[in-house]
Amino acid sequence: MKGLAPQLAIRAPLSLEDAREKIGAAVWLYLELLSLSNDRGVALCRLDRLAADLQCSEEEVQGWLGVLHGAGLIEPTTPPPFLVIRLRFWSGEAANAAESAAAYSNSFQAIQRRESKSNSNSSKRVDEREALLQEILETVGESDPTQFRAVLDLYAPDVIRAVIGRVRMAGEIRKSKTALFRFLLSKQPKHHV
Repeated sequence: MKGLAPQLAIRAPLSLEDAREKIGAAVWLYLELLSLSNDRGVALCRLDRLAADLQCSEEEVQGWLGVLHGAGLIEPTTPPPFLVIRLRFWSGEAANAAESAAAYSNSFQAIQRRESKSNSNSSKRVDEREALLQEILETVGESDPTQFRAVLDLYAPDVIRAVIGRVRMAGEIRKSKTALFRFLLSKQPKHHV
């Protein structure tokens, strides 16, 4: 990073409502991207290098990328392993980034509303699962949830969100968003939740 990062970019994660819950440990990736960014707010990096610098797995970095993208903080412009990521709060981008952050995800906002009404942990888990299922359906353009329910049992939510982020970022798709989602998910480690 040349010179100092704009204060808006530094404070961007703090401007999100419930920032700690929304982005959690992904804030470390955001800080790393800030340190790697050029004077135009663009970070050029490799997925394996980010994982090594942050002392975590590449899958975890991909999950964090999905979280940061979903929160409206970054705009990945190329898929892994060679990443070009634009920080959305860099200089003149504040208005667009604020709008993106405010519109984070309809399904994630639904989780928050349900959580505020719900007192029990098991009820929260059910609500989170349903919201994640809705996010999958919205992303792939499907209406039948039955074929995707098993995904919630086989993969961790951060892995699913990372795949959702990659499907949303995909340019030209050969078959369908559903096929791309299934293909990308099959490459991820299974984890019983």
